[in-house]
Order: sequence, then C-alpha cells, then structure tokens
Amino acid sequence: MLNFYHRMATLLAPGFWLVFAGAIASALVFVWQLWHSRVPHQSSVLFWLLLMLVCLAALLVIKLFRTPAPRITSDMGFWQRLKARVVRLGYLLLALMTSGLLLAIAVLGLRVGFGSLMRLLLGA
Repeated sequence: MLNFYHRMATLLAPGFWLVFAGAIASALVFVWQLWHSRVPHQSSVLFWLLLMLVCLAALLVIKLFRTPAPRITSDMGFWQRLKARVVRLGYLLLALMTSGLLLAIAVLGLRVGFGSLMRLLLGA
C-alpha cells in the first residue's frame, strides 16, 4: 500500500500546481454558488464540493507520500530498525486514513452522479 501511494505521488507531483489551481478554482465556484445564487441546486453545489475534495486529496497524497517510507535492512541496529518500523507504522496509518478519505469521496461522488442522472432522466 505504501508503494502504491508513493508511485501515485511521484506521478502526480509534476502537476502539483495544476491540482492546486483546480482546488482553489473549485473552492471559489463553490463559495460563489452558495453566496450569490438565490436557490443553489444541490447537485451543482455538491459537484463543486466533490471536485474540491478530490483536488485536496490529490494534494494530500502528493505531500505525504512523495518520499518513500524507510526500508528495514539486516545491517541496521536494533534502535534503527525500531525507529524505521515506527515510521513505517505512521506512514501506514496515514495511508489508511487517506484510503478512508478517498472512499468517502467516492461514495459522495456516486451520490452526486446518481442524483444528477435521475434528475436528467425524470426531468425534475
């Protein structure tokens, strides 16, 4: 799991500023829809919120997992191995929390997508 997030971070790293600009732009559109629209439609507001969350999750992956977790080798001393295991445990906990965040975003995306599809089909 740690290797997957490290590979994902290295793939996304060249587009950091593009992802950052997408997060800022979607946040601005989200706030504009809430403040300047008389009756903002729930699907469009949730869409921009979802886009902002996806961009922020990508930024989180880029920043947290850009450096690889330390590897444990046989030539390390006891305290060095213990320190490396604790650091890897911290990375693993961060990876699990990031996976939970991405799962929550996926569930919200399904809700927004399904609601928009039903609105289009039913004409409501």
